[in-house]
Amino acid sequence: DNYGDSIEKAMPVLLEIALRFAVNDILEMFESDYLADPANVACPAPSEISKLGYVDLRDLLLNSTEALSVGGNGDGRYGDMIPMAKQLFDDFLTTIDPTTNTLNVNSFVIQPLTEAQSGENGTLTLTGPDNAILNQSSTFDDMAGIRSLHVAVHNATIRNLDAVVHPFVLLDPTGAHVIDNTLTMGTIKPPLRFGTQLSLEFDSDYFVMDDTVELGMDIEAAQIFASVMALVEAKSFMEFPVGDFMNLSCWVAMIPSPQLDGYGLRMEENATLALTQLVLFYDQSDVSVECLDCISPGMQELPNMVSLLSDTFGLIVTGFVDLVEDALTSDFAQIQIDRFLNETAAQCPHHPKFQASSTVETNYSMPEISFLTEDSWELIVLTGVTLIEAGIAVLSLNMENYVALEPDPLAAQKALKMNGTELLDLAEEGGLISSAIKEASSYLSGTTIDSSTGESDL
Repeated sequence: DNYGDSIEKAMPVLLEIALRFAVNDILEMFESDYLADPANVACPAPSEISKLGYVDLRDLLLNSTEALSVGGNGDGRYGDMIPMAKQLFDDFLTTIDPTTNTLNVNSFVIQPLTEAQSGENGTLTLTGPDNAILNQSSTFDDMAGIRSLHVAVHNATIRNLDAVVHPFVLLDPTGAHVIDNTLTMGTIKPPLRFGTQLSLEFDSDYFVMDDTVELGMDIEAAQIFASVMALVEAKSFMEFPVGDFMNLSCWVAMIPSPQLDGYGLRMEENATLALTQLVLFYDQSDVSVECLDCISPGMQELPNMVSLLSDTFGLIVTGFVDLVEDALTSDFAQIQIDRFLNETAAQCPHHPKFQASSTVETNYSMPEISFLTEDSWELIVLTGVTLIEAGIAVLSLNMENYVALEPDPLAAQKALKMNGTELLDLAEEGGLISSAIKEASSYLSGTTIDSSTGESDL
């Protein structure tokens, strides 16, 4: 009791001294016993076999047992850190978050990223800083009774992205150089929604518009399957310099860039990076229009028009989904990928094709759009005709209450002048010419009796 306070004050110092000596002893033992062996001083050098050819993605992403079972070498030639990290990553993202009852990928990846980008969980904003995709105004100086037109497309978003469910698979190596990916969403929450706002202002003698509507498309039970082929140079991967770790171009540059001709077309037969398969599937789609602020009768009726055309818009959505699949797996897209590989190689400091300038100038022409088939053109025509019909209906409703002013039959005559002198108005009430015309008209319209026959005539 007499020395308790002193002991309590001295205890931290005593523990610090004791701990310091203990740690020093452990470090000395570690240095003398473990580090004395040269094999323990540095990381083991990668085997030469790991630098040959292209990286076998099965051996890179899976442990030895799993890699062997799917046709890989199963010798762990690229080490075990990447397979361990991928396994932990997959297990975490596909585990149910008890607070939201959804996959962790929604709570810990999609929601934070989308909130940082748009300020709202699960919402991705597609517009720039001015929040507009299109913003055009024109004035017509009362030409044909039309004064001004303003069109704006803004607030483009994709909503409910935080609804990923099983099956959800990333970087699944199904071949030596092929990885498959599957993403499913829109089955447990409100459907995936693509939306944008359209504003129309029109000032004329015929009608006035100052309307804002929201155009939306809901996709239920959407699933994306993408298979990617990538040839990664093993030597570049195993000898990747740490200094370029944060340079995305250098990671892409591990894939050999094909040699291009003067037209920007690949000269080799086979690609080194390609989207080999893409499947876009959905259970149901719904196109809708909602009036946010409408004053014109036509725009007020537009939501009902779109509802009546729901079957037609369903065909249009299906057609455009097929068109996207064809476009992204076409020769047109592959040419863009080949050119992209050359650009990234030129932006990587340790790559032989590196160019010191910040931008890589290419003067390649637009490649032929080969994915537009007869069905594609029919889809484009159907879409155009549907939009034109809806537009005509909107204009007709807006013009319904327009009453044209009664035209002045002498308007053209009154507007004519010769040498600054107005022409004589023959219809002027009380004028000499007007009185003479009336007398002549009365005389000519009168009747007379024929003395020989006794009959009357004009």
